[in-house]
Amino acid sequence: MLPATVVRRDVPVYLEGIGNVVAYKTVTVRSLVDGRLVQVLFSEGQAVRKGEVLAQIDPRPFQVQLHQGEGALARDRAQLENANLMVKRDKELVGKKLIAQQQLDSDQAVAGQTEGAVRIDQAAIESARLNLDYARITSPVDGVTGVRLVDPGNVVHATDPGGIVVVTQLDPVAVIFNLPQDELPRISDQMAHGKLGVEVYGRDGATALGKGELELIDNQINQATSTLRLKAIVPNPERHLMAQPVRQGPPAPHHAQGCAGGTRLDLAARPRRHIRLCHRRRPDGQRAAGGGGLAGKRSGHRRQGPKRGRSGGC
Repeated sequence: MLPATVVRRDVPVYLEGIGNVVAYKTVTVRSLVDGRLVQVLFSEGQAVRKGEVLAQIDPRPFQVQLHQGEGALARDRAQLENANLMVKRDKELVGKKLIAQQQLDSDQAVAGQTEGAVRIDQAAIESARLNLDYARITSPVDGVTGVRLVDPGNVVHATDPGGIVVVTQLDPVAVIFNLPQDELPRISDQMAHGKLGVEVYGRDGATALGKGELELIDNQINQATSTLRLKAIVPNPERHLMAQPVRQGPPAPHHAQGCAGGTRLDLAARPRRHIRLCHRRRPDGQRAAGGGGLAGKRSGHRRQGPKRGRSGGC
């Protein structure tokens, strides 16, 4: 017999289920302009930062468009200045009744048209500069590049469906898991008072892979399996968790602590009332939790050999 002191205290409450790791963000990097891909500046599997240049499209056609727009703007500005001088001169002559009012009106219309041409030239210059910026293809997120989908020398188009590369954000990652729908009221109540912790374990049920926080509860319940889907965000600086496709079809059944591939949700977001638990030792061997009426007493647990099957429930 092993003596143990029984105390009255709050204990964490855990809910467990099977989950899948998915990327927090997955972006297919595509070209926004048409042109020849002249340079690829990343290696497959490379960690990249947001804004880092990944590829370069031949910028010369867009530089020509920019120079053309700048030349047209200079020409139209000169014409606008001349048109404004004509309008000013016509106003003086009309005041002296040396020319007809129609001449002034005609010159004012020409000045307005020229001013519109200047604005069109400015828009053309902005468009050319934007295309030059699009010719430098950058990473939209922090992440890891996948397999290169296009080699340098190919002509790429903005309408190409495949893109150039897929960038996946792996730190943090999202963990999607399922729990019975009967747990919804208890989880919602605890989320209203603060963030809930989530622990992720490997397939052996013992290897801790990361800790994070519950992000959301899905707004729909699976009627076929009577389960709800939850999403947690878990920091992953060492990349112990790798993204995989979310499993389709019915989710795995609700398992006890220590099952393979488990995701454990900790409901101890705030001090809770005492909960009556079953009289058993926790599977992790740390301590046992029991009902009321035992505080201050000593209890004995007989050391037993391992039993097959799952630990007993409440």
